[in-house]
Amino acid sequence: MWYAVPHEQMDMMERLWKTLFPHLFARHPDLCYWKTCLFSPAALHSFGIKVYRATHEAGSFMFTSPAAY
Repeated sequence: MWYAVPHEQMDMMERLWKTLFPHLFARHPDLCYWKTCLFSPAALHSFGIKVYRATHEAGSFMFTSPAAY
């Protein structure tokens, strides 16, 4: 199972991270590029961030966009 946040929600997602983890961003301003945090889809949805789910089945491929989470 894959969960994804679309490109148009990227800024909103990064603002959420910076709001919830200011102490981590103070030490590592480029933390978004390391992607060290995971959120449940329900938590993201509660902050108004769109989350999509895809089922990865045997023999299929999943493509990810460079500017999406």
